[in-house]
This record gives sequence, C-alpha cells and structure tokens, in this order.
Amino acid sequence: MTSSKIHAYFAIKVFIAIAMLSALISIASADMAPGVSLISILITCAIAAAILLTILGCAVLITASVNQEVIRHGGTDSAWFWFNGEPPGLEKLRAELKEFEENKL
Repeated sequence: MTSSKIHAYFAIKVFIAIAMLSALISIASADMAPGVSLISILITCAIAAAILLTILGCAVLITASVNQEVIRHGGTDSAWFWFNGEPPGLEKLRAELKEFEENKL
C-alpha cells in the first residue's frame, strides 16, 4: 500500500469519526432542547465542528511553522524542552560544524 493511500484512508477514518461524534452530540443536544428541530441541531453541530476543526488546523499550522523557523535558525526541536539536555549527538554535531567553519576561514 502506498503512502498516499494510507493518508487517504486515515483522512476518511478521521472524517467518519468526527461525523459520528457530531451526530452523537447532536442527539444528546436534541434531548436537552426538545422544542428545537433535529435538523437545526444537526446543522448547528456540523457548523460548530467545522469551526473547531478550522481553529485546530490553524493552530497546528502556526505551531509547525514556528517550530520549523526555530529549527532553521539553529534552535533545538521544542519537543526536547521536556528533557534537561540536548538530543544525543547534537552537541557533537554542533562542535563539528563549528570546527569546520573555523577551518574553512
């Protein structure tokens, strides 16, 4: 199976899961608001899910862009902030790069 098929299947599964959760929330909401039609509740939940997914997508893109910019400018991956030191071998690579630049001049 190619990588693009795997990503497509994953996207379909995520879409189905979101649709099912939205429907479950809609049905629970319909019990809480008996005077409102089920169609309007389903539409409202679908709009709310779309808004939440849009916000989540924007947050992921912003976070990824910031992390890439930090790494491009010589920073450490932000996931390593949970540990008390640099990743194994990174200090050695930085020392080799510094030595290479000094010998280059």
